[in-house]
Amino acid sequence: MFTGFEIKPGDALVGLQEEGFRSNGLSLARRILRQNFGEEWHTQAVNEKNLGALVLKPSRIYTRAIVDMIGGVEGKPQAKVHGVAHITAEEYRASWAEFSNPRN
Repeated sequence: MFTGFEIKPGDALVGLQEEGFRSNGLSLARRILRQNFGEEWHTQAVNEKNLGALVLKPSRIYTRAIVDMIGGVEGKPQAKVHGVAHITAEEYRASWAEFSNPRN
């Protein structure tokens, strides 16, 4: 179990890229696109890519990668992992503060 107390100065950070909108960012994306492109935003194209199709691009799930890193239930860990966080752009500041300063 990760508590955050294992995280120390000098630990490496590993970022995993998301190419689409995560489910918790979809409503915000739709609102912004509606404000900028109107009610029919989903039919518009930007750089020859349909906005509706871009928004519906499936999210990548990283559970398997994390489980493999920590060795799963019975396997050998591939890396010494001190913490895991899901940080969205909107939550970056609050999440980083919590991640880097664990509570007692």
